[in-house]
Amino acid sequence: MLTRFKGLHPLWGRPLEQYMHHYQVSAAPRSRNGNASRLAAIASAEQIGELSACVDGLGTGDIAKSITIVTLEAILKMAEDEHTYQLFLSPGLIGGCITLMQSMDISGKLPLSYEYGYLCLRVILFALGTYFLQRSQNLKLAKKNMVESHEIELPLVFSSHVSRTIMKLARVPIGSQAKEPSQVPGWGAVESEVALVSPDRIKVLIELLWKDRVNLLRAMMSTYIPALPGLMFMLTRFLNLDPSLAAKQPGQNRDLFRMVSEIHHLCTLWGTKEQRDALDMTMCEIAWSYDQTETATSHKFDLTRVDDSDAQTIFDAYIKRLSLSDVRLYSPINIFSVSIFLGLLALNKGPELEERLPSVLGLTIEALWKAVLAKEKLDELFTGSFLTTLLHIETLLSPTSNKKVDHCVQEKVLASLAKKDLWLKLVDRAIIQMIKSGHLSEIYSIRSSQDIVNTFLKKRFNGASLT
Repeated sequence: MLTRFKGLHPLWGRPLEQYMHHYQVSAAPRSRNGNASRLAAIASAEQIGELSACVDGLGTGDIAKSITIVTLEAILKMAEDEHTYQLFLSPGLIGGCITLMQSMDISGKLPLSYEYGYLCLRVILFALGTYFLQRSQNLKLAKKNMVESHEIELPLVFSSHVSRTIMKLARVPIGSQAKEPSQVPGWGAVESEVALVSPDRIKVLIELLWKDRVNLLRAMMSTYIPALPGLMFMLTRFLNLDPSLAAKQPGQNRDLFRMVSEIHHLCTLWGTKEQRDALDMTMCEIAWSYDQTETATSHKFDLTRVDDSDAQTIFDAYIKRLSLSDVRLYSPINIFSVSIFLGLLALNKGPELEERLPSVLGLTIEALWKAVLAKEKLDELFTGSFLTTLLHIETLLSPTSNKKVDHCVQEKVLASLAKKDLWLKLVDRAIIQMIKSGHLSEIYSIRSSQDIVNTFLKKRFNGASLT
């Protein structure tokens, strides 16, 4: 089946640049899985489940003898039929897929750089989502809606139900489920004999996804990835598994929170419409949890700079997301997500990326303007996000080298900032609203933002100014 594609790895299959064109939501088929398909899926799931206890991964030779892409595809075929989703509940399936991804990493391959690792991630997402639906007694309703919503792709219906379930679960305060047994570490008391996935496997998954976060971003940009809130809920509750972790290993605790937070930021940026509210809730839970486990003087952590070769992907992802016109799958990005992701751009800026600044700044200012117009009364989250975004704009505009910016780029940056006087309108409108809302202290930050930008423009662009 794989020989018809060029550039294949003999075990891992197609590279990301090839496989990403084959997993659009529109390509998700509906089918009836007969006994042969079901038996193949059961056997494949059991085979992978046996690997869940392999804490150190496997050699490529061991995998090649047993688990192939065909094995993974046999399981994922169960997502094409609403009657076979329960087969994703096979014991050890999630842990086994994590072991397979870990083995790719040991072999020197980032998991999502090849189709093999991507399919492992999809199995994990379908398995987790199905578990949460079944655990919350919503699986039957989800299947019913899959049948009735015949014009909507099954993964989209599935993902919508998972997201709504996670929103309900995320409202339950952390720790209040301690008396209720659960198969997910970090969510209530765990019955070890039926644990869905062990804590050590979850930690490995966090490290794998963080290390491969740029490929995760590329995959989300080009494929439809369902049920991300289920994954993020599990990772978030894992962070609260051992409250004493912060006291015992504060450095490790900060690293885990940073990794999960950075993974979550990418998922929030590119999560589809049906997943956004649930992802926002789990993101807030991460922030709350971190504040509970760190001291008042050390509760913040910095985003991590990606490799220079990946910085272009970060910029392109931001531009593409703010330019999206697919209203069926994506809702407008909110100002909180803008501020977070723009911070990642500011961290990864470089002289070779200055030509992208006009697009970045133009799209950002338009997003801010729409957000301010839609906001009748400011709250602390909105105000903080707004001010943070302005500070990131200042950082993006500050010189990255002694090299003079290309004249064409200069003109485009000025056009982006001064288009229809949007920058000044934005600042003035924000000041008026902050006065009405009682946020007087923030005015000085905004005024300084405008002054700093104008000072930079005068210095860098031969005296140009927005005023």
